[in-house]
This record gives sequence, C-alpha cells and structure tokens, in this order.
Amino acid sequence: MIKELHCRKNLRIYYRGNYKLRFVKKQLTLLALFISVIASSQQFQNPLYIPDTLMGKNFQLFISDSSHQFIPGVNTSTMGYNGSYMGPILIFEKNATVNISVVNALNEGTTVHWHGMEVEANVDGGPHNIIDDSSSWFPSFKVRDNAATMWYHSHLHKQTQRQVNMGLAGMIIIRDSSSKQLSIPSEYGKDDFPIILQDKTFDSLGQINNDALLGDTFLINGTLSPYLNTPAQNVRFRLLNASIQRIYNIGFEDNRDFQVIATDNGFLESPVKVNRLMIASGERYEIVADFTNDLSDTLALVNYSSEMGYGFLGGIPGGDVYPSPLNGVDKDLMKLRITAPTANKVDSISTVLTTHVIPSMSSVSRERYKKLGGKAQGGNIIWNINNTSFSMSVINDTVISGSTEIWEIRNSTHFVHPFHIHSGHFFLIENDSMPPTVIESGKKDVILVRPNTTVKFIMEFPDFHDAQIPYMYHCHMLDHEDGGMMAQFIIVDSSYLMSTRFPEANESINVWPNPVDGFVRFEIELADAKWQIHDLKGRLITKGDCRNGVNQIETTKLFSGSYILSISTDKGTSRTRFIKI
Repeated sequence: MIKELHCRKNLRIYYRGNYKLRFVKKQLTLLALFISVIASSQQFQNPLYIPDTLMGKNFQLFISDSSHQFIPGVNTSTMGYNGSYMGPILIFEKNATVNISVVNALNEGTTVHWHGMEVEANVDGGPHNIIDDSSSWFPSFKVRDNAATMWYHSHLHKQTQRQVNMGLAGMIIIRDSSSKQLSIPSEYGKDDFPIILQDKTFDSLGQINNDALLGDTFLINGTLSPYLNTPAQNVRFRLLNASIQRIYNIGFEDNRDFQVIATDNGFLESPVKVNRLMIASGERYEIVADFTNDLSDTLALVNYSSEMGYGFLGGIPGGDVYPSPLNGVDKDLMKLRITAPTANKVDSISTVLTTHVIPSMSSVSRERYKKLGGKAQGGNIIWNINNTSFSMSVINDTVISGSTEIWEIRNSTHFVHPFHIHSGHFFLIENDSMPPTVIESGKKDVILVRPNTTVKFIMEFPDFHDAQIPYMYHCHMLDHEDGGMMAQFIIVDSSYLMSTRFPEANESINVWPNPVDGFVRFEIELADAKWQIHDLKGRLITKGDCRNGVNQIETTKLFSGSYILSISTDKGTSRTRFIKI
C-alpha cells in the first residue's frame, strides 16, 4: 500500500511499507539545507562575485544550460554565457569594430540583444535575430556609443522573461578617450564595481520559479547575501537592474548622499548629489560614493521599497497581482566592509563630465503617439501598445534614417511601465507636463512612465536602413513584453518610401480593434470629413463619409495585411495603420 505524507510547500513523499524511496532522503536534505540557508540569508557572509572581463576586438560567447550553486550544496538549473550563470563583462572601446562568435548549445533557440547600443538591425539581437539550438551567430559591428554601461541579454519572443531569469544576461562597459581623462574611479574590481540587481524565487528544492514575477530573494551579480570589501575612498558602482519586473529604490542605510554620474547611455553633464535613486528594469546608473571616513565600518546598500507608492512593482503592495514578501519592505541588498584605500585612489570627482548635444526642435520631422494599455482576458492581462498586441509579422512604424522625431508615451494602466526603444538613445523633454529632472536629462533608452501620465522624448535615429529586419520598442518589464506590450519599426531611407508609394501614417487616429477581423472603428468630432483606405502601395481600396462620433468600416472583403486609414478634413489629412487578419 502506498501512503502519502505532506511536507512543506506541497512536497509529496511516497513510501511503500517501511521502505522509503532513496530520492526522498536527498530531497529532504536539500529542503532542510535550503530553508536553513534562506533563513540565515541576512548574515551577508558570501563575498560578492565580480565577473571576469573580456576585451579586445574578438569575443566568444558560449550559451549553455548549466547548474549553479546559489545555495551551497544545492545545484540549481540555470543558463549562462561562458559559465554556469549570467556572463562575463564585455569591455568595448569606442570606434572599434567588434567581432563576436555566439554559439548556442541550449536545447532551444535564443537571441543576444546588445541593449542600449546603436547597432544595425541585423545585429541588434532582437526577436528576429534567432540563433537556433546547436547553431552559431557571428555579429560584427562598430562601437558608435560614448563611454557607458550597457548590457546584453536574451530577447526571444515570449521567452525573454524565462531565459533572462534563468541567467542569460551580462554587462557591457564601453570606454572612450574622453572618459579616460576624467577624475573618476575606473579600476575595475578595485574602485569600479558592477552591481547587477536581481530578485528571484527559489522553490523548496532550490530551483528557480519562473512563474514568480516578483521574487522573494535578492541577488547581486548572482550572489545570495553578498558582502563587498570596499576601499575607504571614492568608489564607483555601475548599477544594472536585470530583474524581470522589480523596481528598486537605492540608498545607503545611513542615508548618506552619493553622486550620480551617468545614466543609461553615458555621463550626465555634471554629477548630481542624491540619497535615493529609483532604477527600473533595464535601466543603468553609475554612482560614486565616498567612504573616506568609514575605515573598518560596515555599511548596507538598501532597497527602500517602502518609499515607493502603488503601481510601482516592488513598492507598496497594491493587491495580489504581483505578490512578494519583499514588496513595500525596506531590505538590505549587500553589506560593504570598508577596508584600506587603494594605492591610486581618486580624491575628487570631475565637476564637468561631458556636454550633451540635444537635437533641435526645428529638426523634428514628425511626432508619434503611443498608448501603453492592457485588457483583462480569461484571468490574465493582455498587454498592448495603441490597442495592438505584438505580432512578429506586423511592422508598426516606418522611420526615415537620420531623422529626428518626438515620441509621446501615454500610460493608461495602473502600473508603471519602463518604456525601452532599440537603435540608440533619446533625450527626455517632458515628464507628466514637467521638464525633466537633472538626472532624467541624460541620454536614455529606458524611461519609467508612471500610471496615467505622459512622457515625451526627442530622438535622432541612426543613419541605418533595413526594410526587412525591424527594431523593437516595448515595456521592459519582461512579463509585459512577452505578453504583448511590444511593437516594431523599420528604419529606411527616403528612396524606399518613394519606391513603395507608402502614405505616411502620423498615428493621430486611434483605431480599434487592431488587428481587425470584422469592423475597424474610430472616433472623430467632425461630421464633414471623409475616410479612405489605401494599401501600402498607395492604391485606394475603399472610401466613405465620416459621421460625428464613432465610425465603423467593414473589412471582411479586405485581404490580410497592412492598410492605411486616412481621415481628411478642411484642415488636412491624418493617417494611421491597421492590420487586417
């Protein structure tokens, strides 16, 4: 007779008579060890792992399934680049052409996205650059970015969250000649440290729970309960939020000030003194803290999540959508043990770091409007942008190479969304009708959009063109990205638009549903307007008169594909794109 015992966290143990299965003993041992380690995790007895570096012009990345001991004695299934978890720090020099050999030894496909970097679409590493299992990819590109902290990670459609959570992420450091002249800490692993922030949930057997979108355990550089021997001097921390959802609110336990010197895509013009720094998924910041007078002290780096409000994932709990015992609780992330200063310590920080050249408003060729939204469906939220969830086969926008545009991002949901765009960087020009703060004024590729607010940024797109392979823009909460809050655009030269007779879509019309299978609808406040539908070659398909209020157009006779809806009044013509499925 088989009997069943119930153990903590639904671990079921079966035995036949008095003979226990041998694997049960092993599982119980692992469970007890796991509970013991987690219970004592606030002791901060594990030295912070400092990843190895790769530099030069030729790089090799070997992607594989592996196992890693986050918890001593417990082998956790993971993925990694050149190792068991995460990857080495890649150090690029500006203007160098780097050649990368990527071998995929996983039992599934993946991609490698060079997050934040200005690279051509065919090497960007988005969802279209799939590296099949047991195959290789050989991207080569010129490093056009100034000195900055970037990162690389999986971007496989609908699998980004899981693959990043399992370990497919790593940091990139870009150096240039100007940054080497600055008075800032720059000796890697001595006074210049990578701090890769993550949260995870481990199950009762010490395995990563990929269904937990907000974790119950913090890791830094893959280290559980870390400490760092930190010299008593100015120290630089390169902060990267590589968590799949969580937002952090960083500070020190004594509330001391520190200086923010860089954001996503490079230096601020001057250091900015703060004692808190909020960092969303995908964002990077570089900070400098002065520990000159703290020799032999121990100091905690803290996540002050109690100071974040509702809607901030990781802040004050706003329901059971994203539960975690860490939500809204101030928690130590790492202990700093202050040791003797290094021989080449930096006593003072440069007061001028760089000069930004923000694109002129007179150079703006168009504006785009994007609404971040979500709809409840079957107990889940289907995320979208402009009422359309992501499709690999749909090009949502066409951008002219080298052009300057303003994008307005509206968050219509109850959660914050870190909006990220590929292909380069932007400058924020407005946040909820207010000018950007000094920290927000730097080069960015991720911007946190608060609930029911709007941000505007200006962006000069690179002088690339590829009509086949698109770039992405999306929420960088990876569950939202995988769940549909993503869209794509191609960058083309003007001759491409001339050859296709493509009628430019300015997206000032909100159409729904999109994609459409029956009636496409839109709302206007004018009765003396006319509508037309063209295909992408500019051919007129059908037309009609508008009425004041909600209009609907039957699309059942249209072939599947992309179309342009035009609304014409005596003041001009507005156009938007919709998809017939």
